[in-house]
Amino acid sequence: MKINRESRNIAKRLFLLCRKDGRVDAAAARLIVSEVAARKPRNYLAILTRLARLVEIDLNERSAVVETAAPLADGGAAVLAALDAEFPDLADRQVVTRPELLGGLKIRVGSRVWDVSVSGRLAELAQQF
Repeated sequence: MKINRESRNIAKRLFLLCRKDGRVDAAAARLIVSEVAARKPRNYLAILTRLARLVEIDLNERSAVVETAAPLADGGAAVLAALDAEFPDLADRQVVTRPELLGGLKIRVGSRVWDVSVSGRLAELAQQF
């Protein structure tokens, strides 16, 4: 769906209204969405779609996923503690076991990825050849 500049700016202003203390407030977001849906301004579907995308991006930037080849002895507590020290505003943290990594870790915080897994290194070598 193509969105015009005015609708994009409205969605951005509404998104900023949803934020409290640097985070998206779910109650405020629900209230804003219900008000926009009730009033139905011009291009309101595009505005709501863009607002939902902005909220999704914000939530993804505040989430961390640690992928390991084998379960960690402490359940990943040490890695998560290091992530909390580096990124204090993380909303969601997960530790996932993925045997296809073969060894090592893959850490994803928002759009940043640190891949020190064996499968990542092998893929890197394959690209170099």
